[in-house]
Amino acid sequence: CRFAYAESETLKNLKTNITTVQQVLVDGKLADPQHRDERRRAALTLIQQIFDFQEMARRSLGANARRYNDRLEEFTPLFISLLEHAYMGKLEEYADSKIDFVKEVVDGGLMEVTTKTALKDGNEYSVIYRHNCGPGCWRVYDVIIDGVSIVNNYRAQFDRFLNRKSFDELLQTLRDKKSGFDNTSVTR
Repeated sequence: CRFAYAESETLKNLKTNITTVQQVLVDGKLADPQHRDERRRAALTLIQQIFDFQEMARRSLGANARRYNDRLEEFTPLFISLLEHAYMGKLEEYADSKIDFVKEVVDGGLMEVTTKTALKDGNEYSVIYRHNCGPGCWRVYDVIIDGVSIVNNYRAQFDRFLNRKSFDELLQTLRDKKSGFDNTSVTR
């Protein structure tokens, strides 16, 4: 991993990818509700270049990831579907927001990029993108929105669930949610 500076390659890539996602989400040709799935697929293709969803899924399971290591291949795509559904609407809602990249801090194999997002209604919120240095590039493994970590939030939910129920039941719950998401799709 290279040490990141004020305008590191990682920061440039993050800026470019976020800007491109915003452009896709506000594209007039894709604005019609009948193009929702096409718009979302295009945005998700870009988002997959930024995020390390496998690492995010593993960290969201916390200690349970070691316990169910042999089941991560089943869990990860279901977790990604949950994330996509939970956050795509918010991304679309705030796609025309102004994002300022405030600072970038590197500590060994970890990096944080802090941003401020200004909404049209005048409200602002802070978003921190946590990266780890993986094979060949830095990838986001967590997003902290106004002090709330997506990974920690899901870890707490999954811990509570797995304290009461089995991992198979967790997978089935995620499958059921995914099926519900797929059934609400406009063009599928």
